[in-house]
Amino acid sequence: MSDQAYLDALTTSYLTAPPRYYATDQSNNPNAGMVIGADGLALVEAFEGCERSIGNGRFTTYYDSVGVMTLGWGHTNLGNVPPHISQGDVWTQDQCDSALANDMARFEADVIRIFPAHKLLPYQFDALCSFDFNTGALARSSIPAKINAGNLQAAMATLLQYDHAGGQVLAGLTRRRRAELLMFQGDVQSALVLAGAHASIGRLSMAKATTGPEGEQ
Repeated sequence: MSDQAYLDALTTSYLTAPPRYYATDQSNNPNAGMVIGADGLALVEAFEGCERSIGNGRFTTYYDSVGVMTLGWGHTNLGNVPPHISQGDVWTQDQCDSALANDMARFEADVIRIFPAHKLLPYQFDALCSFDFNTGALARSSIPAKINAGNLQAAMATLLQYDHAGGQVLAGLTRRRRAELLMFQGDVQSALVLAGAHASIGRLSMAKATTGPEGEQ
């Protein structure tokens, strides 16, 4: 499927996308073991926001701009990553952070699987994790092929096209794609400024610092 065809069908395909499966042996993958860094996580958190607060450090479900039920840091049921949420569920901040850790592990694995031979730099990996977390489109786009061919400029031009939801261009998505482009290019500070991230250390990163590797409104 071409990038334009995918963009035209984005809402439908995203809502009905089946779970993806990953090769169990990644021992020869140069990206094996990579995890999103603190800066990448700060970017994701800045754009997702931890929604929807009902006070006292608690959060409940809401529907995003294309009608997907969401809780906390952008957690949905679409990727079949636990925990499953139901309308009216209420989570604490810790539960929101835990769900984000689970979600990020899935997309970290996704990016590693998609690039079995091309070594990604940490800030490139972070940018692609953010993009895939938001769109679920990385594997189906032409971005990986362009990166593998060394055509990074064309890959980022394609990434910028993914700013549609519900058939419309959304300013928040346009800004997010631009921030991901800047991060992919290594201009991490500008990416964080554009994202509105006030620190380069994400909440989840700090929480996991003592336990090992780190994990639109």
